[in-house]
Amino acid sequence: MLEQMRSSAQDAADDLVADETNAVTAVEFDDAMTSFTVSVDGARHGTLQSLLALGFYLQGALFQQFNGVSADDIDVVVNFVDDATGEVLDTGSYQEMRKNLQQ
Repeated sequence: MLEQMRSSAQDAADDLVADETNAVTAVEFDDAMTSFTVSVDGARHGTLQSLLALGFYLQGALFQQFNGVSADDIDVVVNFVDDATGEVLDTGSYQEMRKNLQQ
């Protein structure tokens, strides 16, 4: 089941990259789905693109939950990186989002 979840996440990432209406040029994530690197066209990257992180948070958190990680230890970090310069344009985490929602 975990492999199927990982495969589904890869398919969704591939679809996102293929969609030319956004600035995403590549998506990579680790096997534990705790870290996502989203390469973007820096000239086209905007605030709304960062909302894509929510989908990665959910995919990673669900994967970790089914993999036996305790709820308090689940975290997913998403970095948006300029594909030309390597500069991190935006970063966030699942735990950070949860804390902000609780305030």
